Amino acid sequence: MAARARHVSLLRGINVGGKHIVPMAWLREAYDQLGCADVTTYLQSGNVVFHRDRAPDEVGAELSAVIEKEMGFAIAVLDRTHAELAALLADDPFPDTDPSRHLVVFLSRALDAAESDDLAALATGRESLVVGSRELHLSCPDGIGRSKLAEAASRKRKDVVATARNWRTVTQLCELSAPTRQENA
Repeated sequence: MAARARHVSLLRGINVGGKHIVPMAWLREAYDQLGCADVTTYLQSGNVVFHRDRAPDEVGAELSAVIEKEMGFAIAVLDRTHAELAALLADDPFPDTDPSRHLVVFLSRALDAAESDDLAALATGRESLVVGSRELHLSCPDGIGRSKLAEAASRKRKDVVATARNWRTVTQLCELSAPTRQENA
């Protein structure tokens, strides 16, 4: 049997402002029921680390359907592998930025040049934007909460799902999804 890969699911918009409440124990059980193993949640904002041996987007799509059926609301789920997170960390475009003010916006697809340019035009003051393949890196040294760039980058578009995590969270998710010694043996 092939070794199961570690993955991370990023749920968009749960447990924020008292809306779309999904208990972490329920979420772990839902992943177990979908055939995932070693399920761990991180924070209350929809970060799930687990093993699976199925196609990358299958579990996320199935979880979205379960949440809609059981909880009555739709949630988008983006998946990344440990290798994708590790590569993202290795290519840090803002190594000197406070990790709480470095935002990574995960996307369901790459943005085209016009979409990227539209976002870049929203940067003000000391803000910076670096466009990756399916991620955006934002440096918001004056704070994320009031940033029009951060708000626009994280917004769900017609055909692109976006969900943001700060650099500390991305770093922790990469660590949690790293293969163990036994898995490397």
